[in-house]
Amino acid sequence: MPPAENEPGELGTTIKMPTSEAGTGELRADPPRLTDYQQLGEICSGSLSTVLLVRLKSSNQLFALKVVPLDAGLTPSERLQLEREGELLATVAHPFIVRLHYSFRDPLYFYHILTYAPGGDLSRLLSRFGRINEPSARVVFASVTLALQYLHEVR
Repeated sequence: MPPAENEPGELGTTIKMPTSEAGTGELRADPPRLTDYQQLGEICSGSLSTVLLVRLKSSNQLFALKVVPLDAGLTPSERLQLEREGELLATVAHPFIVRLHYSFRDPLYFYHILTYAPGGDLSRLLSRFGRINEPSARVVFASVTLALQYLHEVR
């Protein structure tokens, strides 16, 4: 996990930022820096990455910051998966799919700044509440179905 104020990060590699709701992925002239964000806490942690809750200091807007250490021993297929995740999220705009706002790296970490979804993901919901009632399951199933349908249509 990176320090809260990671100064070595001018982070000036390729930065993609959607410029419209459709997510055109146009290059941005003023790349974000980690110092633009205040770290508020950890949302979750997985085998390859940590997701942090951060606040953009200039607007107080909340985001999820996915951090992947570059020295995490990523296999070539895991690196490809990370790149494809960024490419996909940068080009989609759907209410049931989190939006990628920025993607960048510094010498130590790869970062995705994503829309913060306060409810979390389906796995977290199920582990927190166990079984969910049928009306809730219908909403979840419909949401996942619509997101998958959208992804297949835009391909």
